[in-house]
Amino acid sequence: MEGEIQPREIQILETPEDIELRRNQVLSRYAAFKDATRLRRERLEEARKYMYFKRDADELESWINEKLQTASDESYRDPTNLQVRKRSLKLSLLIFSLFNDMYIHVQIFSCEFSHPFSKPIRPRYRNIRLLKLRLLLITMH
Repeated sequence: MEGEIQPREIQILETPEDIELRRNQVLSRYAAFKDATRLRRERLEEARKYMYFKRDADELESWINEKLQTASDESYRDPTNLQVRKRSLKLSLLIFSLFNDMYIHVQIFSCEFSHPFSKPIRPRYRNIRLLKLRLLLITMH
């Protein structure tokens, strides 16, 4: 049958040299196993950080697009509407705080040029930065 594990021949260790050789084999296999699990843990941690970045970027991008639609509305541009102007100032401050959080995520990945997720992060970051600047320009006018 496929998938069955074939029994291995049990080696009888008779001399101290045989025992030492077997001990070294077991220790080297264990060290290789530990290295493999460490590498896998690091890759999983990188993937987790990337997913957090991606989630935050999606949320921030949709939020900025929503605010851009609001800021493009004619009633928003009415200079007599002071409440809207106050909200625009608060909005600008909030944008900066959200953007700074995202910048930290980018720094995590950009520090390591060999990082597998560094390539898709940079253009995404630039796109969000442009959206943020567009929103800031609209809210300041």
